[in-house]
Amino acid sequence: LQFAPSDATTISLDVLYAKFDAERTEIFLEAPVFSTAGNAMAPGAAPNINDVNPVAAVIDNTNTLVYGVFNDVDIRSEARFDELSTEFTQFTLDAKHSFTDSVTLNALVGFAESNHDNPVQTTILFDAFDVDGYTFDFRDDSRLPLITYGTANVTSPSTWALSQIRLRPQSTINSFQTAGFDLEWAANENWTFKGGPDWKNFVYKSTETRRSNGTTANLETNVTAAAGIPISSYSTMVRNFGDGLDLPAGSVTSWLIPDLSVATDVLDLNNSSLYPMGIQPALGNNNEIEEDDLGIYVQGDFSYEVGGRTLRGNVGVRHVQTDLTTTGYTFQAGAGGGAVLITVDNDYSDTLPSFNLVYDISDDLLVRLSGAKVMTRPNLGNLAPGASVSVSGNNRTVTAGNPFLDPFRAKAYDASIEWYFAPESLVGLSLFYKDIDSFVTNVRSDIPFTGNPLGIPDSVATAACGTTAGCSAAATWAFTVPTNTEGGEVQGFEISYQQPFSFLPGIWSNFGTILNYTGVESEVNYTNSAGQLVKADLAGLSDSSYNATLYFDNKTFSARISAAYRSEYLTTVPGRDRNDVEGTADTMNIDFSTTYNINDNFSVSFEALNLTDEVQDQWVDSIGDRLSFYHHQGRQFFLGGRFKY
Repeated sequence: LQFAPSDATTISLDVLYAKFDAERTEIFLEAPVFSTAGNAMAPGAAPNINDVNPVAAVIDNTNTLVYGVFNDVDIRSEARFDELSTEFTQFTLDAKHSFTDSVTLNALVGFAESNHDNPVQTTILFDAFDVDGYTFDFRDDSRLPLITYGTANVTSPSTWALSQIRLRPQSTINSFQTAGFDLEWAANENWTFKGGPDWKNFVYKSTETRRSNGTTANLETNVTAAAGIPISSYSTMVRNFGDGLDLPAGSVTSWLIPDLSVATDVLDLNNSSLYPMGIQPALGNNNEIEEDDLGIYVQGDFSYEVGGRTLRGNVGVRHVQTDLTTTGYTFQAGAGGGAVLITVDNDYSDTLPSFNLVYDISDDLLVRLSGAKVMTRPNLGNLAPGASVSVSGNNRTVTAGNPFLDPFRAKAYDASIEWYFAPESLVGLSLFYKDIDSFVTNVRSDIPFTGNPLGIPDSVATAACGTTAGCSAAATWAFTVPTNTEGGEVQGFEISYQQPFSFLPGIWSNFGTILNYTGVESEVNYTNSAGQLVKADLAGLSDSSYNATLYFDNKTFSARISAAYRSEYLTTVPGRDRNDVEGTADTMNIDFSTTYNINDNFSVSFEALNLTDEVQDQWVDSIGDRLSFYHHQGRQFFLGGRFKY
C-alpha cells in the first residue's frame, strides 16, 4: 500500500506472508557396530567393534580398507518421519519526505519473523545382532560399493528386534526488528551527503523435547511399551532401492523397515502416559539468543570531471555496537551433574570505513576500485551457552556453543575494468583480495567424555547413554566447539562476458549469451583438537567456478539453458576421525527454463533443474578420498503461471 499525502511525502507499507509445509521420510540400512568403541559390553548386549571378527580384508595404498568380510556384525534398519511447517511474516513501513529540493528524510521501521515447527520427528530402529558374512567392497567403484548382509535375511520380520523409539519434536523462531532514518543533503553539484542511525534486534529461540522421566536420562532405548507386539504388524518393505543408480550386481535393494504411519497407532506413540515428553534429555537444544545492534553512518557521494571524464564514487564510515544476551543450559559438577540455566552477556563494537571509486576512461570503458573494512557476525545458533550431550544409536556427540565468539572481520579490496562495447553487452575483469583478521571455525575432537575440556561431569554422559549398548563416559565422543582463529587470505579474479546476438540476421538476433569464470586462492588458519594451527583453503569456497548461459528472447517467448560448474571444496577442517580434511567433489549442473507470454496479462513458465542428474559426492581425507555421503537428488520440474493487471 502506498500513500502520498503531498508531493513532498510518500509513505509505503509492504506486507508479506508465506507458509511452507512438508513431509519427509528417510530410510536406512546400516551396520552401526563399526561406529562403536571397543569397551567391554554387558552380557547379552550388542557386540562392539572388538567383537567383530574380520574374515577377509584389502587395504589400498592410501591406508583405506576398500574390501572386508566380517562376522559377528550388528546391523540396523531405520526409518524416520518428519512433519515440517514454516510461517514467514514481514511488515515494512517506510517514508520519504523532501523538506527542500536538496534535503530529504528517509525513515523505515520493519518486523519479520520465521516460525519453524517440526511437531513430528519420529524414528524407529530395528536391530539384528551377530550377523556373519557381512561384506563391503569398494574395489570396483569408490562411490557405489557392493554391500551385502551375509547370513541375515533383511526382508524377514524374524530377523529384526525393535531397539529404539525416538520422538523429538522441535521448533525454531527467528525474529528481526529494525528502525532507522537518514538525512540526505545535496550540498552542491559535486557532493551529496547522507547519514543517520539504525537499530536492529535479532531473536533466535530453539526448543526440543524428547522422551523424558524428568531427568536427563536417555529413554529412547526403553521399548517395553511395545513388548509383545509383533514387528510384522508395523513394518513394510522397501523395494527397488537405488533406481537411477548403477548399483553393483548383488546389491541389496529390498529390506524390511518400520512403517511409521502404522506404528503411530499400533505402538500408541501419541500416548503421553506411555511416552512422556520433556526438555530434560535435550537441554542443549533449548536456548535463546538475543542480539541488539545500534549503528550510525555517514557517507558522501561525489562526482567530478577529471581529465575530461567523470570520476564518481562515495566514501563513508559506519560504527556499530553489538550487545548479545544468550540463555541456555550448562552442566556443572558442583550441581551434581545437573543442568543449570545460565545467561551470558557479551558486547563488542566495530568501526567500518569504506570507499568506492568509478572512473569513465571513455564512453564505454570504465574502471572501479573499492575498499572496505567488513564484519559478519557468527551464526546465532553457535552462540548458545552450555552444551548439548546427545546419543543417537551409536553416534555420541557433544556440541557446545560459545557466547564469546568474535565476529568474522576482514579488509576487502576490489578492482575491475568494464567494457560496454555494444548495447546490453559487457566484457569485464575483476580482481579481489580479502585479508581475514578473525575467523570462526568448528574445532572437532574425538575423545573420551571422561576428563573432557568443557568440564561436564561423567554423570551427564551416563544419563545420555541410558541403556544404549557400548555407550559410556569412557567411550569416544565427538566434541564440536566453535572457536575463533587467526583467519587468512583470499584472493582471485573474475572474467565476465555477456552479449545479445542482435548483429545476426532474422531469428538468430534473438539469441544471446552470458559467461563468467572465477578463480580463487585462499589460505586460512584453522585450529585442530590439540590447539595447533592448520593451514588450508577456506571452507565452502571452490578454487574455480564458471557459469555459461545461452538464451533466446523475442519478448513473447523466452528460453535459456545454463551450466554451472564448481570445483571441489572443503567443508570441514580438520576432518573427523583423524582424517586431515573433508570436502565435496566438483559438480556440473545443467538447468533449463522457458516462459511464454500469452498476452499482456498472463504468462506460463516451465523450469527443469539438474537435467544431467548430478549427484552430490562428499568425501573425507585429501589422500584417501573416502566416501562420506553420496546424495542422488534427481531432476526437478516446475510448471507455473502468472497473472498481472
